[in-house]
Amino acid sequence: MRKQEIVVVTDSVSNIPKNLIEKYKIDVLPVFLKYNDKFFRNGIDITNEEVYEKIKKGEIPGASQAPLGIFLDAYKKLLKNFKSILSIHLTSRLSGTYNSAVSAASQFSPSKITVFDTESVLMAEGFQVLEAARAAYAGEKIENILKRLNYLRNKIEEYIAIDTFKYLQKIGKGRIPNLQLLTAIKLNIKPILTLKNGKIVLVKLTRSRKKALHEIVNKIFSDFGENIKLRIAIMHVLAKEEAIRIKDIFLEKFNCVEMIIVDANPIIGAVGGPRLMGVAACPAEIPSEILK
Repeated sequence: MRKQEIVVVTDSVSNIPKNLIEKYKIDVLPVFLKYNDKFFRNGIDITNEEVYEKIKKGEIPGASQAPLGIFLDAYKKLLKNFKSILSIHLTSRLSGTYNSAVSAASQFSPSKITVFDTESVLMAEGFQVLEAARAAYAGEKIENILKRLNYLRNKIEEYIAIDTFKYLQKIGKGRIPNLQLLTAIKLNIKPILTLKNGKIVLVKLTRSRKKALHEIVNKIFSDFGENIKLRIAIMHVLAKEEAIRIKDIFLEKFNCVEMIIVDANPIIGAVGGPRLMGVAACPAEIPSEILK
């Protein structure tokens, strides 16, 4: 087997399970969490479990993208062993991580580093990273991998059900329509959110959590139907048993070739709060005409 020439870099918000990170040699750079003016590297200095224990106590972290120096150091190290880098990151509309990657990449030859904005978070980002990493692992050229990414970015759907607005209010201003936000808080309504073109969009307000989760299943069915081969990921905050029950529903209703259940990355989980439930789905196959 020939040596892999392209390495994929991402950020920890991509939420990819550790076994897949290791299998496809993905280099994951941490996003930073902030507590009392101290910064912690997500997944390195502080675990997801530790963050969620703090959230249950009312300690909500701030967040910051990885500093430019971390990108520079990572890129320099990786280019010693790989011909080029594909750096794939969460939406630039919600974080400066993508811009940090672009700034770092500009200090190298243009042919060495390509930076891609997934316009997503969590496993909607993660599935794009995995698509690129699998293709790079198989020896595909960067041009082909970018065709895959551009196709998937437009096809991936992700819906996030929030159980309480307690935490979401911290980011509501300017990102979610204020009238809808205030109405939902007053009536204890359960919102469903998604990202469109990298921005948070309110999909629907539901009267109960059960209806919110049912609506997510319906949305995925509306988006893809029951015949298309899908990769599906369920992301949750302190709701694993419920995530497993939802998994069974998706396995029964859809042609699912990959199913992932994972704790939602706390950068996003801290915003949604306990019992956040997200579902990301994307086609498992890229049409051959896209790759021509």
